[in-house]
Amino acid sequence: MPQHLANTQLSASNKRFIDSLDEGTFEYVLPFQQRENKERIGIDTRNYFGLSNTTSHYKHVVIVVKSNSVSVAGARLKLVLNLNDHLVLGGTQFKKVN
Repeated sequence: MPQHLANTQLSASNKRFIDSLDEGTFEYVLPFQQRENKERIGIDTRNYFGLSNTTSHYKHVVIVVKSNSVSVAGARLKLVLNLNDHLVLGGTQFKKVN
């Protein structure tokens, strides 16, 4: 396992996958979420400050990935994501309405 990954918490399957890669064929990146006030947090999109007891997510988020191998200005890839309000749970039963 590469030295820079030795102290990270990885599942057994992720460790096996990384061990199967040749050294130097991958880059380990830590994406973060950038908020309006330039605060940097993890990639969890849940809004813990909502007033209800239900799980809610931010409608718009920006995930930033810093990379040495991405050939864009500043070597940052910004993913601008919008909440999908039309997700359907697996196993949902539908009925045809005439």
